[in-house]
Amino acid sequence: MKAVKAVTLILIALVVGCTSIQLKDTANHNTPEKMTAAGRGVLVTSLYNNAFTNYNLQFEATPKPMSPDMRDYFQAYKKAMENAYPVIAAYNSIVQIGGVPSPEQEAQIIQMI
Repeated sequence: MKAVKAVTLILIALVVGCTSIQLKDTANHNTPEKMTAAGRGVLVTSLYNNAFTNYNLQFEATPKPMSPDMRDYFQAYKKAMENAYPVIAAYNSIVQIGGVPSPEQEAQIIQMI
């Protein structure tokens, strides 16, 4: 149950980060579905980097020794980050070499955004 709360907090942080990034095309705001694959890659990498920075800042600000609840929170946060990184790296690698990500990869990236 504690892990679910921690993952929920991570997702909230990602949503907040996403809303703080302005996505513009010629006249309207883009949605992830309307963005190019490269644009989605840049956006999700930015969100990941923001979440990573947030993790480090929170970890440093947490009094030591940590309570069991805080330790569980940071372990769940770290696990979510570790699970997201390979998906993002693979997606960006495909896009950088001019490849076309599979529909499954596109869905994973859009879900992360």
